[in-house]
Amino acid sequence: MYGSEGEWTYVLENDHAAIWETGFRRVPSMRPSPGEEVLCASRNLYSPPAAILHVEGDEVMWRAEFGTTTGHGSALDAALTAAGAVFPSIPDATADEVTAYYEQHGARLPTLVFTALGVYTGLSIDQDAAQAGNLPAVHLLAP
Repeated sequence: MYGSEGEWTYVLENDHAAIWETGFRRVPSMRPSPGEEVLCASRNLYSPPAAILHVEGDEVMWRAEFGTTTGHGSALDAALTAAGAVFPSIPDATADEVTAYYEQHGARLPTLVFTALGVYTGLSIDQDAAQAGNLPAVHLLAP
Protein backbone atom coordinates (compact mmCIF):
# COMPACT_ATOMS: atom_id res chain seq x y z
CA MET A 1 0.00 0.00 0.00
CA TYR A 2 1.19 3.51 -0.58
CA GLY A 3 0.28 7.13 -0.26
CA SER A 4 1.67 10.60 0.21
CA GLU A 5 1.48 13.24 2.87
CA GLY A 6 3.24 16.56 2.76
CA GLU A 7 6.55 16.12 0.96
CA TRP A 8 6.72 12.37 1.69
CA THR A 9 5.62 9.43 -0.39
CA TYR A 10 5.37 6.22 1.58
CA VAL A 11 5.21 2.54 0.74
CA LEU A 12 3.95 -0.04 3.21
CA GLU A 13 4.99 -3.60 2.48
CA ASN A 14 3.81 -6.79 4.11
CA ASP A 15 6.54 -9.19 3.08
CA HIS A 16 8.60 -8.91 6.29
CA ALA A 17 11.35 -7.07 4.39
CA ALA A 18 11.63 -3.85 2.41
CA ILE A 19 12.24 -4.14 -1.33
CA TRP A 20 14.22 -0.88 -1.42
CA GLU A 21 16.58 -2.08 1.32
CA THR A 22 17.33 -5.32 -0.46
CA GLY A 23 17.66 -3.84 -3.95
CA PHE A 24 19.04 -0.32 -3.97
CA ARG A 25 22.68 -1.44 -3.96
CA ARG A 26 22.19 -3.64 -7.04
CA VAL A 27 19.66 -1.66 -9.05
CA PRO A 28 20.97 1.76 -10.12
CA SER A 29 17.48 3.18 -10.71
CA MET A 30 16.64 2.57 -7.03
CA ARG A 31 19.47 4.78 -5.76
CA PRO A 32 18.47 8.16 -4.34
CA SER A 33 19.07 11.16 -6.57
CA PRO A 34 20.90 14.21 -5.23
CA GLY A 35 18.56 16.09 -2.92
CA GLU A 36 16.22 13.09 -2.48
CA GLU A 37 15.64 11.93 1.08
CA VAL A 38 14.85 8.25 1.60
CA LEU A 39 13.92 6.65 4.89
CA CYS A 40 13.46 2.89 4.94
CA ALA A 41 12.53 0.89 8.02
CA SER A 42 12.21 -2.86 7.90
CA ARG A 43 11.59 -5.42 10.61
CA ASN A 44 13.54 -7.89 8.41
CA LEU A 45 11.72 -10.88 9.85
CA TYR A 46 13.36 -13.22 7.30
CA SER A 47 16.87 -11.83 7.73
CA PRO A 48 17.30 -9.96 11.03
CA PRO A 49 18.21 -7.54 12.42
CA ALA A 50 15.46 -4.98 11.98
CA ALA A 51 17.03 -1.83 10.56
CA ILE A 52 16.53 1.75 9.45
CA LEU A 53 18.33 3.11 6.39
CA HIS A 54 18.41 6.86 5.93
CA VAL A 55 19.68 8.99 3.06
CA GLU A 56 19.24 12.68 3.88
CA GLY A 57 19.62 13.98 0.35
CA ASP A 58 23.39 13.85 0.08
CA GLU A 59 23.45 10.27 -1.27
CA VAL A 60 25.18 9.05 1.93
CA MET A 61 23.34 6.18 3.59
CA TRP A 62 23.19 5.94 7.38
CA ARG A 63 22.09 2.70 9.04
CA ALA A 64 20.72 1.91 12.47
CA GLU A 65 19.42 -1.31 13.89
CA PHE A 66 16.16 -0.98 15.81
CA GLY A 67 17.09 0.13 19.32
CA THR A 68 20.05 2.29 18.20
CA THR A 69 20.70 5.57 16.39
CA THR A 70 22.62 6.06 13.16
CA GLY A 71 25.38 7.72 15.17
CA HIS A 72 25.13 10.68 12.80
CA GLY A 73 23.59 13.06 15.34
CA SER A 74 20.74 13.81 12.95
CA ALA A 75 17.19 14.96 13.58
CA LEU A 76 16.17 11.33 12.98
CA ASP A 77 18.49 10.21 15.78
CA ALA A 78 16.94 12.84 18.06
CA ALA A 79 13.43 11.60 17.19
CA LEU A 80 14.41 7.99 17.92
CA THR A 81 15.90 9.01 21.27
CA ALA A 82 12.91 11.17 22.24
CA ALA A 83 10.48 8.33 21.43
CA GLY A 84 12.34 5.91 23.70
CA ALA A 85 13.41 3.83 20.68
CA VAL A 86 17.10 3.90 21.65
CA PHE A 87 17.86 1.14 24.10
CA PRO A 88 20.88 0.98 26.41
CA SER A 89 23.93 -0.80 25.06
CA ILE A 90 27.24 -2.11 26.29
CA PRO A 91 29.54 -0.35 27.40
CA ASP A 92 27.02 2.27 28.58
CA ALA A 93 25.34 -0.36 30.73
CA THR A 94 26.23 -3.82 31.96
CA ALA A 95 25.29 -6.90 29.93
CA ASP A 96 22.75 -7.85 32.62
CA GLU A 97 21.15 -4.38 32.50
CA VAL A 98 20.93 -4.47 28.70
CA THR A 99 19.40 -7.96 28.76
CA ALA A 100 16.87 -6.99 31.43
CA TYR A 101 15.88 -3.85 29.50
CA TYR A 102 15.34 -5.81 26.27
CA GLU A 103 13.31 -8.43 28.11
CA GLN A 104 11.10 -5.75 29.64
CA HIS A 105 10.76 -3.38 26.65
CA GLY A 106 11.84 -5.32 23.54
CA ALA A 107 8.34 -6.24 22.37
CA ARG A 108 7.48 -2.51 22.15
CA LEU A 109 10.59 -1.63 20.12
CA PRO A 110 8.99 -1.71 16.63
CA THR A 111 6.14 0.52 17.86
CA LEU A 112 8.61 2.97 19.38
CA VAL A 113 10.68 3.05 16.18
CA PHE A 114 7.68 3.63 13.91
CA THR A 115 6.36 6.30 16.29
CA ALA A 116 9.71 8.10 16.03
CA LEU A 117 9.65 7.84 12.24
CA GLY A 118 6.17 9.36 12.21
CA VAL A 119 7.35 12.26 14.34
CA TYR A 120 10.42 12.77 12.13
CA THR A 121 8.52 12.70 8.84
CA GLY A 122 5.25 14.21 10.04
CA LEU A 123 3.44 11.20 8.57
CA SER A 124 0.40 9.82 10.29
CA ILE A 125 -0.75 6.61 8.62
CA ASP A 126 -4.05 5.23 9.87
CA GLN A 127 -3.02 1.82 11.19
CA ASP A 128 -6.58 0.47 11.12
CA ALA A 129 -6.98 1.52 7.47
CA ALA A 130 -3.63 -0.06 6.59
CA GLN A 131 -4.48 -3.32 8.36
CA ALA A 132 -7.89 -3.41 6.68
CA GLY A 133 -6.28 -2.82 3.29
CA ASN A 134 -8.12 0.46 2.79
CA LEU A 135 -5.18 2.39 1.35
CA PRO A 136 -4.24 2.48 -2.35
CA ALA A 137 -2.42 -0.72 -3.22
CA VAL A 138 -0.42 -2.27 -5.99
CA HIS A 139 0.46 -5.94 -6.32
CA LEU A 140 3.97 -6.45 -7.70
CA LEU A 141 4.55 -9.87 -9.14
CA ALA A 142 7.95 -11.44 -8.73
CA PRO A 143 9.72 -11.96 -12.08
